Amino acid sequence: MRLRLAHRAPFLGSRALGVALVCAVALGVVVTANATAPAAATRFTVTSTLDGRKVLPVRIHWLAHPTLPKSKIAEVDFLIDGRLAFVEHIAPYTYGRDGNYLVTSFLRPGVHAFTVKAVTKTKKVATNTVRARVLPAPAPPAALAGTWSREITSGDAGTWKITINSIGWLFDDPHGGGQNQDVSYPAPGQVLIRAAIEEPPFGGYKRGGAFCNEEPDPSVLYGYAVASDNSTLTLTPIGSPDDCRRDLLQGVWTHVSS
Repeated sequence: MRLRLAHRAPFLGSRALGVALVCAVALGVVVTANATAPAAATRFTVTSTLDGRKVLPVRIHWLAHPTLPKSKIAEVDFLIDGRLAFVEHIAPYTYGRDGNYLVTSFLRPGVHAFTVKAVTKTKKVATNTVRARVLPAPAPPAALAGTWSREITSGDAGTWKITINSIGWLFDDPHGGGQNQDVSYPAPGQVLIRAAIEEPPFGGYKRGGAFCNEEPDPSVLYGYAVASDNSTLTLTPIGSPDDCRRDLLQGVWTHVSS
């Protein structure tokens, strides 16, 4: 008959314990050890997709990865040079909302600090800062540079303006609000309009007319044509995009200033 002995006896010295084990083996007794060391407390930390980078491109996905499960995380804050730039409450914790980018075009060239701060529901905090260099943003095509305006008669009616520079396209709505949109120029006469550029201070830019119900705004390709005297800019969607900004963008814009 095989016996299973639980370790409930008083502690034996090493020599006595060795003798006991030899006797047990001789008798065919199975000895079960149950001496598990207490687990060390896990340290709460957060990493970032910017970790290890010394130079950042103009646009890059910036995500935070706390070591605790999402059920324990209240929010993740994203800071640039110590200023709050975005707050995310839902995983995946993405700067500018799921699928969006950190666009660095609004920052001066040089080294900047990019911090993620994860906060638990019990107010524990973990931070991670990356110091990386930002390169100069490319300038737009010369013919587009400057400010353009258009009267909108439907929806959010009034005078809208677009200021085009190396940051992107700054939309000024009829109510004094504004928002930079991320753009690039994939080919001559084409502009790819992406989502809003999130920049500090978080929530500091009012938008009198929100473009889309979905966030971030979708990327849509437009053709552009500038009159020979630089007086007008005509925007035409390429293909048949389902673009919530179409009523605003499509049509003729008048040059205001350089």
